[in-house]
Amino acid sequence: MTRSRHLTVLAAMLILFAGCGTQSPATPEPAVTTTTADATSDPVVETTTTYAAPETTEPEPTEPEPTETETEDEPTDDPETEEPETEEPTEEPDCTQGSLEDCYTFDGMRDFYDAAIKFVNQFLAGNYNSMPRPTHYYYIDSGQSMSSPCGGSDDTAYEYCPASRSVYLGQDQLWEFYSDAGDAAAVVGLAHEVGHHIQAVVGVPGAGSDRQSIRHENQADCVAGAFIRYADSSGWLEPDDLGDIDTLLEMVASSEGPTRDHGTLSERTAAMRRGASDGLYACNTFYPSTPLIT
Repeated sequence: MTRSRHLTVLAAMLILFAGCGTQSPATPEPAVTTTTADATSDPVVETTTTYAAPETTEPEPTEPEPTETETEDEPTDDPETEEPETEEPTEEPDCTQGSLEDCYTFDGMRDFYDAAIKFVNQFLAGNYNSMPRPTHYYYIDSGQSMSSPCGGSDDTAYEYCPASRSVYLGQDQLWEFYSDAGDAAAVVGLAHEVGHHIQAVVGVPGAGSDRQSIRHENQADCVAGAFIRYADSSGWLEPDDLGDIDTLLEMVASSEGPTRDHGTLSERTAAMRRGASDGLYACNTFYPSTPLIT
């Protein structure tokens, strides 16, 4: 995804996210070495005066032997020494301009989360005059958890809770989608959860069984497809975003089986294409008596 406008490939090929449900060491002081020079004493020279009659002679003075004294070496020009090169501090990339792909680190997921929310909120504002935004978008740090009216959520959450009308995103899950599938996939995943929010606001019946849940989830996939259509028309998409979403869907699509509660790869692809092709109005077909948009 990008914040600059450049049109990309057909949105109809985009595939959706998987909705995870509704719901620094001290420097040692340098050693100071003090060198004390040994005191050098001049040697004591004993002399004897000899008397001869009738005259005396003074002994010839003797010069004391010179003593060695320490002399400071004359300073010599030190050869030029190269100062060690210091590495310039690495600046964090500015992810607020241009592509969001491969720009954020694990520790930067909260910033990516903030950017993703802006995309989906613009989508809501662009399609509804009075659709309220989710009450809260909760970011759950790695290793943390929190409670909600729909149960507990942790760092693996990617879910919407109708009772609180809030979205819960865990740092670990957000990073997995972002690093393994790509930036667009993670944002489309959030759009899927916002799809559940739209369902709650307009009164789409809640799912009472696994089969009903599949229908409910497929409609949220359709909303995510409508988001892709809006993102494409807004110039947010990049060519690689197609592959991002396809990878994500392969990660999370349910396998066939009697206990699955999300659509299979083919079902979710179809629902996604419906929204990408015709927008939110096409998503009304899942629950005709309770349209998402009129």
